[in-house]
Amino acid sequence: GKIKKVVVTPDHKWVVSMGEKDIAELWALPSLACVGQLTGHLAPLVDILAVENDLVVTITEAVDHTLRLWRLSTAQCLYELRTGSYFTALTATPFQHQFLFTGGDDAITLWDAHRRETVARFVGESPVLSGAISSSGRRLMIGEVSGGIHLLEITGMPDDAF
Repeated sequence: GKIKKVVVTPDHKWVVSMGEKDIAELWALPSLACVGQLTGHLAPLVDILAVENDLVVTITEAVDHTLRLWRLSTAQCLYELRTGSYFTALTATPFQHQFLFTGGDDAITLWDAHRRETVARFVGESPVLSGAISSSGRRLMIGEVSGGIHLLEITGMPDDAF
């Protein structure tokens, strides 16, 4: 089927692809042999992100409303975050173990894959569709459905949060 997105892990050992279905396929490098599937979502995948060498995040839309953290070497789901809203995008940060996710609840969330918890959450004026974070990890740009763009300074957080 049609491939919507492909990501490569930072160590260049894995490729993960997603199409229009509820699974992601796992490919070994350099052979490009398909070695498994990441299954369990109940709706089509919206986005995928390689977080670390052996970790990938997938999100789904519609009725599923889940974000899943996967261990690639075993193709096992390590954690599932379920929300009452849909997800729209995943964004990498300078810190491999952290990433941003956006959804239909007017917010963007900075999430830590090691701690499996929210580090920071920023609420916009309308649904947040995308975000980017500076190389220092201290500035966040968000874009909203309304057309608004906000530049936020992340302050008051301990250095070990980054």
